[in-house]
Amino acid sequence: MNKKEEEKGIGSVAFLIVIASTQAILFLFLLLVYIRTSYRRSMVGITLDQKKAYIQQTVDNLVQDLDDLHDALPKEQAEKLFRQSIDQHYYGENSYIWVKKVLNYEGGDNYAVTLMHPRDKSMEGKYLSTNEKLSGIFHNKEELDGILRDGQVFTKIVFRNEAGEEVDEKIIYSKLYKPYDWVISMDLDVEDIKKDVHFMDKTIQKINYRILFFLGGIFTFVIVSLNLVLFYRSRRKYVSRIQELSEENAMDELTGAKSRKAGKRILEHSYNRYKTIGVNAKILMMDVDYFKSYNDRYGHSFGDQCLQHLVKVIQETVRSSDDVIRWGGDEFLCVLYDLNDLYAEKVCNKICEAVASHPIKHGEEELNMTVSIGYSGFHESDEDAEEVVKRADRALYDAKYHGRNQAMMYDEENDIYRDR
Repeated sequence: MNKKEEEKGIGSVAFLIVIASTQAILFLFLLLVYIRTSYRRSMVGITLDQKKAYIQQTVDNLVQDLDDLHDALPKEQAEKLFRQSIDQHYYGENSYIWVKKVLNYEGGDNYAVTLMHPRDKSMEGKYLSTNEKLSGIFHNKEELDGILRDGQVFTKIVFRNEAGEEVDEKIIYSKLYKPYDWVISMDLDVEDIKKDVHFMDKTIQKINYRILFFLGGIFTFVIVSLNLVLFYRSRRKYVSRIQELSEENAMDELTGAKSRKAGKRILEHSYNRYKTIGVNAKILMMDVDYFKSYNDRYGHSFGDQCLQHLVKVIQETVRSSDDVIRWGGDEFLCVLYDLNDLYAEKVCNKICEAVASHPIKHGEEELNMTVSIGYSGFHESDEDAEEVVKRADRALYDAKYHGRNQAMMYDEENDIYRDR
């Protein structure tokens, strides 16, 4: 090919690129118009479902915590700790937890009394009635009927002004804790969701205008070529990021626990969360007692079954929001979020008891299995997430040293391995 033909070929390619870019700009413009039109219709519903799931999970976790307190402490002490918990936690500008006690499940006047109300202490001690209307509906009756039917219920209150115009809407999730006859509730403000969607809508609109303005400058060959280079670079970064996200969510193929690589990221995130907002987590290090003996006597295949069985028992014992990680071999980490030492000790003991009470079958035999656990939380002096793992590992060795089949919290004074 001579130089003239080469230049002609380059010119043709440049022309095709300009045509393709023009078509791409037109297509993108139409696509952005479509996205803008359908955005608000979809986002309100999606965000509302997410918020409802959040308040439901928050209340359900509180009920689980209350049940743990009920098992461990007298009612007065459990109530005091629970009150402190909901008073100290921040759930958002317009969202909070409150508790009422049901006095009469048949309803009527004085059927319940407000027990805890962190947002408005004057509400505490106020008696409630199912005959009372709130914004035109018998909200208390609707809530009581739902709780009696399902033990939990979503309700809605629409507030209107004197002209009958809707000014605010709240969705409330309530759950009954029968041992105390408590109804624990949390609300979300629908107007806040609409404001968030409106803000995001405005932001996307500005981004759309900037994109169109930027794309308007690529009608020349140089800018088109530059954008092609940037596109391929961005694509490589995108693929790399997708791979990173895939690794973050990677599961251990054998046990179904999260992988060590994912576990390191989880620990790093928990450490950063502790350093920035002061919310601690408890890190459990555990392994199977005498696991090598199982492998030597029954074979590696049965050893794998033991690990699968262990993970299943652990996942059934801890909360769904906690993370179970295979750290290596028969060693596992468990990250328990937002727990103090008392709760962490209770969960560790539950794991030990659950594993010991669930034997694994080998042929016609039922073989008992136990675990030892060491645990610790983040310390102010920690410089990275690895330090809490080291403490938990030392506590694990302490648990084994003192007889196995038990859990021990890291204690620097009694750390038998601190000089090793």
